[in-house]
Amino acid sequence: MSHLLEPIYQFLRCETPDAWVDSALENQDILLIDHCNCEKKAANTAISLIFRYTERRELLLKMSKLAREELRHFEQVLAILKQRDIEYRHLSASRYAGKLFKKLITTSQRR
Repeated sequence: MSHLLEPIYQFLRCETPDAWVDSALENQDILLIDHCNCEKKAANTAISLIFRYTERRELLLKMSKLAREELRHFEQVLAILKQRDIEYRHLSASRYAGKLFKKLITTSQRR
């Protein structure tokens, strides 16, 4: 079995801590809602890039395909939430995401 996981370990470059796995298993509803939100944000980012870079035809086509793919993933996770009777709701950003976003805003304002 471990030989099947080897490509994953090479990609991640480290194993997932057991504490994270335990927390994820205990909070599957939050994990799924967060996953759903990530799919929605990925689609939104692709669409935003379509509006921003109208002159870059190849990028427009790639982002259009990406947006559709991410929205399909969004729908798939919504279906899982429905099957598990989990209400899709807003989750506040994690401290890490909030700090990262603040850094991004601060850096972009300096330019």
